[in-house]
Amino acid sequence: MILAGRTSPRAAQSCSPTPPADVRERVLQRPMRHYTLAAITAPDQFEHATEAVWDLGNALAAGLVHEDATGIAVPIRNALNDVVAALSIIVPDDKRARSGSPALLAAVREVIWTVSGRRSP
Repeated sequence: MILAGRTSPRAAQSCSPTPPADVRERVLQRPMRHYTLAAITAPDQFEHATEAVWDLGNALAAGLVHEDATGIAVPIRNALNDVVAALSIIVPDDKRARSGSPALLAAVREVIWTVSGRRSP
């Protein structure tokens, strides 16, 4: 997954499990905008954020675009485990922000079951 909020707040998060090398290099070579003090502004911060996404299985962007908001994105994978879409939410940036992850993960499971024709357990 890539946190790619580089050009506009609307595009603050997009999910890709392993970005193509050319895309990754283009993102890292462009100037990084400061929307907030928490914004990712250096390649090493970007790498750290990417590693955290792998560890967590979702993207959590606390205060990166707006100081009072946290974005959470969860990938939707097909039968081959490719990321084909993502579901995301924006919540207030407070101590409860991470609590949105389980609900979002449950919603993603429902989407996958519905799209695949499988029944939920």
